[in-house]
Amino acid sequence: MRVRRSAGTDPSGGIETGDIVTVPDRVARICDALADRKGSRIAVLEVSKLSAVADHFIIASAASRIAVQTLADAVRETVAADGGRAPRVEGYAEGRWICLDCADVVIHVFQHEVREYFDLERLWGDAPRAEWTVEPMAIRA
Repeated sequence: MRVRRSAGTDPSGGIETGDIVTVPDRVARICDALADRKGSRIAVLEVSKLSAVADHFIIASAASRIAVQTLADAVRETVAADGGRAPRVEGYAEGRWICLDCADVVIHVFQHEVREYFDLERLWGDAPRAEWTVEPMAIRA
């Protein structure tokens, strides 16, 4: 599936429409921040119909503890810039799996091998899922 940003605010959260998942602007900004800081395999799961925990899970990974912490910092900065309440954070010191709880959005940032081991995408396999892709920048002459 591909991801499409919502046009304006969508109070119902993400909506699956065929091969496209529409995500709220807040989710899009968090995914952009993860991509800007070199997060890899960024996935968005729309879990609102499966869980009361959150509307969306965002899953991303990086190669090292420092890289995972950098991604978590990017999420915190993005949430703060949006005027949101600071997320609850677990696992920051270890930097293997950091979970940031922003109430309606939960962000999981893993080291690659830890992500493979826990395989949240399989666990939440019934949730509509999309890979976050970034348009390549034009090469300047």
